[in-house]
Amino acid sequence: MIPILIVVMLFLSTTRVILGTQAIPKPDSAMNVTVIGHQFWWEYRYPQLGVMTANELHIPRRSHATWWLFGIDGKAFRYSVAD
Repeated sequence: MIPILIVVMLFLSTTRVILGTQAIPKPDSAMNVTVIGHQFWWEYRYPQLGVMTANELHIPRRSHATWWLFGIDGKAFRYSVAD
């Protein structure tokens, strides 16, 4: 019974944090980054700059960034970071 309660509490806590993070509005000045996960490396695309890098994510200090994470299986997730 106690392990089930622990799992339920962890699930509820995680859900609250994820929903709170994704509800934060994106600033107009945020840098957009598209991240594609390949088998052994990450591809980072900066559509506003027309640049693509491999395995290196560059975000200027004191700036906002929003990125979309894609896997080669087609699933997508949105993340945001500030400062």
